[in-house]
Amino acid sequence: MKILWLCSWYPHASDKFDGDFIERQAKAIALHQQIEVIHIVQNTNLLQTEIKRTEKYESKNLRQTIVYVPYLKTPFEKLSKLIFNYRYTKALHTELAHYIQKNGLPDLVHVHVPVKAGVGALWLKRKYNVPFVVTEHANVYHTTDKENFSTNSPYFRSITKKTVAQASVLISVSKFLGDAINNIVCKREYTIIPNVVDTDVFYYVKSKPANDQFRFLHVSNLYPIKNPKLMIEAIALYLSNNNNAEFIFIGNKDNYLQKEVEKLQIATENIKFLGEIPYKEVAVEMQQANAFFLFSKSETFSCVTAEALCCGLPVIATNVGALPELVTSENGILVDPENIESLANAFSEVQKNIMQYDGEKISKQAAAKFNYEIIASKIIAVYKNVLAIS
Repeated sequence: MKILWLCSWYPHASDKFDGDFIERQAKAIALHQQIEVIHIVQNTNLLQTEIKRTEKYESKNLRQTIVYVPYLKTPFEKLSKLIFNYRYTKALHTELAHYIQKNGLPDLVHVHVPVKAGVGALWLKRKYNVPFVVTEHANVYHTTDKENFSTNSPYFRSITKKTVAQASVLISVSKFLGDAINNIVCKREYTIIPNVVDTDVFYYVKSKPANDQFRFLHVSNLYPIKNPKLMIEAIALYLSNNNNAEFIFIGNKDNYLQKEVEKLQIATENIKFLGEIPYKEVAVEMQQANAFFLFSKSETFSCVTAEALCCGLPVIATNVGALPELVTSENGILVDPENIESLANAFSEVQKNIMQYDGEKISKQAAAKFNYEIIASKIIAVYKNVLAIS
């Protein structure tokens, strides 16, 4: 099979975490099947004098082409977007032409996130009748956010609808997301295939380092949707009754969070901000922690929750989005969103009842769902089924 991936999100030089979960899926597939990835990057900083920059990376069964296209800032935002959409489409068509010239037509295209990569799959289907599947990861269907599918541009809504409607198979990373697409975009049957976890990196370690304090860990980009300010308020509330715990944050360092800590008079020995750290170091921090927590407004899947479970950690998470599909009474606690008392109480309950959680069992159950082999086999089965009826 000649499989071409067109990715709207994918790690690149400007942002190594942008769609890193998609890259991990690519690596999982590459264990069994050669694939080629094309990703066009919107860039305002990296390109100063260049009109375009192309980078190519190749490893066993995985070829990646990353193309940087400058975003021209004008006094008119709509004009800037229109110019970039034109440049994006032109760059994508150029790369598709290069691919076809070198390899011939792909047997199948796999789109990750419809906008903007879906335009390439729609073009290949229209011109050459090449079938495609699409995996949606985006949180744009969360209707309570100001920026959602309904408030987005007509271009965004049009490409999303066409890509979802014309795909041979719609893959969703969770039931929550698949249902949201059906409610908001169009009615489609969908297949649930979750994101992968590198279980060679994220795995259960029985012995914890000697530490007098119970260690809670949070990992995210600390964007507003993750509710960092409310998490800190909940921590302050919890520490007012129990000082024998520390809270570790991994993600974007932001001075306003540190100021919030100072304002609430949280001791430095009780809270630490590690900033962004390498992927493997995140696993080490999880293996040294006692519990993981997340207080998001919504999640379409939550890779960090799956990774924490693979490390055998009980998880405290909000009862929103796809999180109830991951967190059960056996492996954690679901809390009320936006409710700091609920989160603070969960901290207390998990710390008090930590021995009731079987870390090894939590890890085995999660690894069986999210490891590279199982996810790769499910995606490859989709490919084979599509090509068998095409």
